[in-house]
Amino acid sequence: MKGTIPKCLEEMVRAKHGDAAWKKVKVDAGLAAWHTFLTTEDIPDDTVRALFGSAAKILDQTVQEVMDDFGMHWSTIYAPDIYGVFFKRAANAREMLLSMAEVHRRTTSTVPNAKPPRFSYDWKDENTLVMTYHSERDLAALMPGLVRGVGAFFEERLEVTRRGHRITVHFPDGSTPARS
Repeated sequence: MKGTIPKCLEEMVRAKHGDAAWKKVKVDAGLAAWHTFLTTEDIPDDTVRALFGSAAKILDQTVQEVMDDFGMHWSTIYAPDIYGVFFKRAANAREMLLSMAEVHRRTTSTVPNAKPPRFSYDWKDENTLVMTYHSERDLAALMPGLVRGVGAFFEERLEVTRRGHRITVHFPDGSTPARS
């Protein structure tokens, strides 16, 4: 996967726990303490999984807690800074989530070897969206934190559950419906 994922994980760990914690995470994951990630480089999926596992160990959290924190950081700080144009185009969390397939397509269209996730959508009712995550990487566990983070960015409290690759998002009553 692209280095933007471990780069964001690094930013999150360093901001919340300090430089020393990030160095420990890298060493525990089998990397040199001085190792640096570039956002456009190809990082083996196993390395990224090891970083999440090591972060959980070093930070005394579960892997899911680290992934949830990562998702919140990604969606409220990291991605709005790097991909701000997409966040500005969306009026609310619904619009942002419904644009994710397009965002991934556009941001990776010129990146060699990019294999971004794809999403399919199914509305259960006017306030409940089921997003299905499609990727060979099997990182659906990142989705609840990412989706909650999108809600936080738009100051909406979303109810999010995950069952396998299906993420159910319940939008608060009165939130603006997505444009047709």
